[in-house]
Parts: sequence; structure tokens; C-alpha cells
Amino acid sequence: MQISYTMSDRKSVSSHILAVFDLDGTLTKGLSVEQFFMLYLLKTRKIGIRSLLSTVAYWARNVLIDPVEARQKNKRYLKGKRVGDVETWIDEFFIANDKIIFAQNVVDIAARHKQRLHKSILITGSPSILAAKLPLNDLFDHVYSTALEASLNVFTGKTSGPHYYGLHKEHLVKQLAGELNASLERSFCYANSCDDIPMLSLFGNPVAVHPDKGLKKYARDHEWQLIE
Repeated sequence: MQISYTMSDRKSVSSHILAVFDLDGTLTKGLSVEQFFMLYLLKTRKIGIRSLLSTVAYWARNVLIDPVEARQKNKRYLKGKRVGDVETWIDEFFIANDKIIFAQNVVDIAARHKQRLHKSILITGSPSILAAKLPLNDLFDHVYSTALEASLNVFTGKTSGPHYYGLHKEHLVKQLAGELNASLERSFCYANSCDDIPMLSLFGNPVAVHPDKGLKKYARDHEWQLIE
């Protein structure tokens, strides 16, 4: 993909142009970073079947009541795990899996935005403990992710604070655009899910990356750029 700029873009202050990226399914290959991490924990037996069953049971109890709580905020697989241990596991995980997780063509796009001195922002619902150690973090000026609740340095299996998903991403972008005095009309956004349509619609340059069925149709109907 080639990023194009108008003459007015080149004359403007580059930091007033945003390049906002979703993480899971956009910068990653298919699965989310957290799903890759869970598979790694199971494979290396750092968590067992009991942790997995607890996660599934919580999903089953809540999916009809609150699907976001059941799917996105469900961190029961880490319940009872020490924060320091999980941080060590994440370091080992990225060393072992770095080259199979990320979609290089989209990573290259993020790198080009960084070279243009655009204000590069990553917004993800993934846990902050994972997002803080992403090998891609040097490409972004700001990373917004979801904090995990811990008590006495042990994870409770719950999230804490804002969870960046759907409309929460849209609200965050509006806030950031004001704080950074950014032109959303000249800015770029990259995401893969129909849940991200409210956020993508804020931008003059929305890009549907590896889109799901709903986003692909919407993007085609509105003549948005597609990366498949």
C-alpha cells in the first residue's frame, strides 16, 4: 500500500496528522495477541485445563447478559497468577513467537507513518501487560490498552478501568484529536472489525485491514480503502 499526501499535507505540521491503528486482526495475523499468548501458555503448561475451563464457564454464564464482559473482559485464565510470573511469560512468548504473530505489510505501513512524523497511536482492547511489551511499540507515540485488576500482586481475572472496544475507541479518538489539535480529515485509521466502524468513520482516510464480513461490505459501500 502506498500512502499518498496532498500539497497541503506537506505544508502542514506533520504531528497534526494522526495514524491510528487497531492491534488484533489488523497488525496481527488472524488471531489476537492475547489468543496467541493463551495458546502459548497452554502449550508450555503454564496454565492448565482448570484455568481454561474457568474462562469458558465465565463466558457461558455471561454471554447472553453482557457479551463484551463475557468475551473481551474475561481474563479468568490469569486468575491467581502472580504479576511477575506473567511478565516473565510474556517476555518468553514474544521471543518465541514474534515472527509468526504480526502482519509485516501492515507493520511496514505503521513504520512509514512514523517516518513521516505523523502522531502514531495504537488503540487495543488487549491487556496492558501484553501491550506494554509489544515488539512494535517503538512505532507508536501513544499506546492505549486495557489494564488488568490485581490484588497483592496477583491477578484477579478481571479488568480495571476503560476497555477500548467499539464506541470507547471512537470516544478516545475524539478526545485525542482535541488534545493534539489534529485534523481527522487528513488523518488515517486502520482496523479490521465492524465494531470499529464508528472509529473509522471519524477519519478522512479510513482503511479496512483484513476486514470481517460486516466491515468489508461497509467499506465497499462507502468506497474506503481495503487491505485484504
